[in-house]
Amino acid sequence: MSRDSAKSPYARQPYDPPEAYITPERAYASVDVIYDDIERTRGAVVSDFGAMGDGYTDDTVAIQNAINTAGIGATIVFPAGIYVVSSPIVPLKGQILTGAHTPRYQPDQYSDSVCQIKATTGFSGAGVVLASATAYGVRLENLAIVGPGTAAVAKVHGVYFGAHGLCPGERGWLLRDMSIYACSGGGVSGHMWVVDIRDTHIVQCGWGILVEGDDAILDVRITGSQIYFCRHGGIVVDSSRRSGAVSIAQTRVERSGGRYGLPGSPLDFSAPGIRFTNAMTVDLVGVTTDANTGVGLDLDKRSGGVLFSIVATACEFIRDGGGDQLGTTQQPGVRIRNASHIVFTSNNVLYGAADDGGATPLLSPAYGVELEGATQCFIATSRLDVATDPFINGLRLVGAENYGNRFELTAQGLST
Repeated sequence: MSRDSAKSPYARQPYDPPEAYITPERAYASVDVIYDDIERTRGAVVSDFGAMGDGYTDDTVAIQNAINTAGIGATIVFPAGIYVVSSPIVPLKGQILTGAHTPRYQPDQYSDSVCQIKATTGFSGAGVVLASATAYGVRLENLAIVGPGTAAVAKVHGVYFGAHGLCPGERGWLLRDMSIYACSGGGVSGHMWVVDIRDTHIVQCGWGILVEGDDAILDVRITGSQIYFCRHGGIVVDSSRRSGAVSIAQTRVERSGGRYGLPGSPLDFSAPGIRFTNAMTVDLVGVTTDANTGVGLDLDKRSGGVLFSIVATACEFIRDGGGDQLGTTQQPGVRIRNASHIVFTSNNVLYGAADDGGATPLLSPAYGVELEGATQCFIATSRLDVATDPFINGLRLVGAENYGNRFELTAQGLST
């Protein structure tokens, strides 16, 4: 819309009374202010700053110049292309980085994405996109972030929020319609406080979402996303700082530790689907884990931590815990260890072979739900199916310190 067309509804008509409150002069002035503000915050197109997007030229400086020049609150547009970077891209407060990428399930390769920010093999930095301490309220959308590969010596994360000591405050970031590939660290990692991850695919990274050290995940929502073929785990929250207020909904985590096309030769024999070791108030709704080499849902309190008030409902945990696929390192589908007040309702734990084609016939999990040192947990209206002795192995109690737990209307085995 042009300035003139925006002003036209306020043009004085012959039949307008002379005492009309909105005069043409006032209307024109208002529209000028609005359009000046729109033009100021419209932002920048990275190609206008010299970014080539040809898959060869190092576009790091050009992209950062576009970000810095556009300023706070601007939109940074990435036209279709492969933008090679050798060091982190650092957005400013309130910016929107947007491209032409559409995420889809693509476990085998990633080179055909039409809009990539791709790290060089010699990339230097903790993350391809780095959140600075002052960059609140950033949005990343419709972009593919490609790391240097999982074989990189140092951990390179896709989006890195920094350590708690450097970035302790709220982030207010939104990742939407993204794909993150081939990062040696986590697809998303660091200390995350107020972060939303929606409709995003994280593929063939070291971890899908990784929280470790002194970091935590607080007031975070992961919705409608898919995490698959990550080498060491899907969503792994294993840190000394307590996490909480986390919601994971309608999200699928599959084949952690597995190798695409070679299900009988996993890369990591104990890569969990979802793991929490020090957390409270976590909700899982409509979540699926499938064929992860480790435990599908692993609630395993670490020393010095806490683990309570976690709810899983309407979830499926399928074919997890296959380990090395040789039968020597099998694990349960769900594990609750040294935790309390865990609510597990209306879920399915199902068995099968990790390979849909039947080349690896091992059926997993070995146990449906395993409890060890669990107190005041509630397991109800769920189905626990395992291949061998389902009435014995559907629910497994380890040790003598499980107490105060309740089991109601939970079926073990296909014949029940």
